Amino acid sequence: MEEIATNLRDDLTRIGKNYPVTTRVIGYCTVRFLSWFSSDISSVMPLVNRRVNHANTASIEVLGIEYKRTTREMTLASAVSMI
Repeated sequence: MEEIATNLRDDLTRIGKNYPVTTRVIGYCTVRFLSWFSSDISSVMPLVNRRVNHANTASIEVLGIEYKRTTREMTLASAVSMI
């Protein structure tokens, strides 16, 4: 997740968008402590410190989908559309 934030910050700067993107990582103990007081934070606890790997090989091989943009380009396009 830190890599996504860093890439997004760099890409937004490159296209001239001066939008703050936080790249700070919060520790597990802090999140665990806060989860005792907030049900919203408690609901994301299973996702903390979990390595996420996105692969689209099945959609390419089975469905024959051709992706015209990389994940990094799509993340930037999504972020710009929400700003």
